[in-house]
Amino acid sequence: MSGRAAGLWLLGGCFAAGGVLGLALAWQAEPDSLGEYLRQYFSTAAQGEVVLPHPISVLARSLRWPLAAFLLGLSGVGAGGLPLLFALRGFFLYCAAGLFVRALGAPGAAAALVTLGPGALVGVPVLFVLGGMGWERAARRAGLLSPERNAWPDPRARAGAVYALCTAVLLMAAILEYTCMVPLLERAAEIVA
Repeated sequence: MSGRAAGLWLLGGCFAAGGVLGLALAWQAEPDSLGEYLRQYFSTAAQGEVVLPHPISVLARSLRWPLAAFLLGLSGVGAGGLPLLFALRGFFLYCAAGLFVRALGAPGAAAALVTLGPGALVGVPVLFVLGGMGWERAARRAGLLSPERNAWPDPRARAGAVYALCTAVLLMAAILEYTCMVPLLERAAEIVA
């Protein structure tokens, strides 16, 4: 098994473990007060009173996890830091989705899909691409994997192309999320109502 494949298995396991813990915590929440808060929020959205966040905050939200994965992959610290990052990402994503379902029942699943789905649909696969590459590099720097020998084509050139593609995909996703945010929230409000 290659270093990248081993890293992806490790990161996937950490993501899943974090997700299970997030769902377990979400199931412990008090559904009445949270449900009332979410219904009130979606009622406001249904009335067209949605305040759009600044475009920079949407961009930052799209880039925060992949950027952290990229930065952790630059040093040997990433060999341990990336699994922790993936566990946290799985925890927060599944906890948020679980809270929607816990508070709103079946409509909460649809509302979670509409509100959390678009960002996760693009962000999580990009996170795994960058995380797999970063974990392999970090594990080599930490001495957990043997150094790469004269690979062809140059791995830095391949990595640069992958980073550029991931950045472009994340930028397009942020733009799409910003432009579609109001219709998505209105649709979620219809589902919850």
